[in-house]
Amino acid sequence: MRKPSALLLVTILLTSCANFRDVTFHGVRNVELRKMNGNDIALTIEAEVENPNNYRIKLKDPDVDLWYNGQFVGKAVLDSTVVLDKRSTRIYPVYISADTQGKLGPILLGGLGSLLSGQAELRASGTVKGQVGIISKRFPFDIRDTLELR
Repeated sequence: MRKPSALLLVTILLTSCANFRDVTFHGVRNVELRKMNGNDIALTIEAEVENPNNYRIKLKDPDVDLWYNGQFVGKAVLDSTVVLDKRSTRIYPVYISADTQGKLGPILLGGLGSLLSGQAELRASGTVKGQVGIISKRFPFDIRDTLELR
């Protein structure tokens, strides 16, 4: 019995990954503020995501703009890798942080009205790369959530 050639294996791999179907974002279930000071903000976003593919997808290399009450806070980064299970819809904790370059204090002061209403809007928008082996694809997202301030 002959062993399959490396070329055949690569062809099969690339063909199966060519049908890389879009990941679907179903919404935010919870947002938790982990850290906030004059220069940094760190959040945990519990996001419901559907991966219809027959393989796990690793999310990395995000390009994320973070907004608080309509004001730009800064560029956010993933604090840990997120791996989407194959053929599943589930809630994943997504850990992000942003360097606000000292703008957070004035932004929060400008949003004092949110303290009176007890709510603030958080928005994260951009793209994230989904990768399976050497194949990758960028997925856009726009997450908006109303935070209950206590």
